[in-house]
Amino acid sequence: FGNVTLEEFKQMTTWFKYVDGKASVDMDTLPAMLHAFMHDTECNYDYYAAEHLTTQSTFITQGAGCASEIDLVIRLEELDDGLDQMVDEVKVAAGGVAKNCSLSDSNTAEDKPGGVPTESELMNILTADDEMMKKLCIIYAQDFLCFGYDLPDACDGLF
Repeated sequence: FGNVTLEEFKQMTTWFKYVDGKASVDMDTLPAMLHAFMHDTECNYDYYAAEHLTTQSTFITQGAGCASEIDLVIRLEELDDGLDQMVDEVKVAAGGVAKNCSLSDSNTAEDKPGGVPTESELMNILTADDEMMKKLCIIYAQDFLCFGYDLPDACDGLF
């Protein structure tokens, strides 16, 4: 955690109390912990690793100068095809360049330590709690709109 002590970390979030001193996430308190994550993200709390919950649209920058349209958005779930498309677009702009990189999967579900909730466990909690799902949709509204993601049923008509 760098220079941040655990005591400071406890005071920086509303969710840390759900994992403090535990070897794994307690599935009984996971819904409450998700509500706390949403609260901290919604209120823009600044804490260690908060960028993992920040909306992806905050990472898009125009750089210096006049703003222009984004040429290409690559979704993580379509990474390989998106990178191929980017290489093709750069090739044309640069007068022809060979693809010269490869990526491998890392930080996959199989790489996670024991006790970390799975994607399906998290989705089951979210889909069972319409209010939490709506809060998630409001927090990430710009991502849904800018990147063309389908809204979950609970969020239909919110924006």
